[in-house]
Amino acid sequence: MSPSFGVVSLALLVLAACGGGTTPSGTNEGDESQKMDAAAVANDLKGSIEKVTEVRVVTEENDPNDLLGRPNGYTSAAVLVDSRIELPCDKKEPSADCGATVEVWKSEEDAKRRSDYIQTIQKEASILGSEYNYLDGPVLLRVTGELTPTVAKKYEAAFKDLD
Repeated sequence: MSPSFGVVSLALLVLAACGGGTTPSGTNEGDESQKMDAAAVANDLKGSIEKVTEVRVVTEENDPNDLLGRPNGYTSAAVLVDSRIELPCDKKEPSADCGATVEVWKSEEDAKRRSDYIQTIQKEASILGSEYNYLDGPVLLRVTGELTPTVAKKYEAAFKDLD
């Protein structure tokens, strides 16, 4: 491996960890998200998951991914703070590391593209951790890999029951 390959690889990992890099391409055509709101979905999930203590709405100012309302970004997002997470949740920039994140995209295709992107990055760079991703139309539920598979299945079941 050449030194330049290593430097480029490291740079890509840092960008991925910060939420930078390639993201789904949003379009105005067939915008499925018009009536969807991540905060409403997150609050519904909070009622079903006993260890979720808080829902934090992602705003333009606190978005850790800098994707909210931007070209190729999600239309709304909210973070579920799960008390089983040992590390403190960053109040300034809440993220999926707090427990889970609900992201609403313009289309189902955009949500899937985002999920695939995250899973590919984490597969290629396991140092970034892992997460469980669940899709329902334009809504992506991201659950931190810090939670056990059993807990993740509870999130998945609650998410699927929202229909």
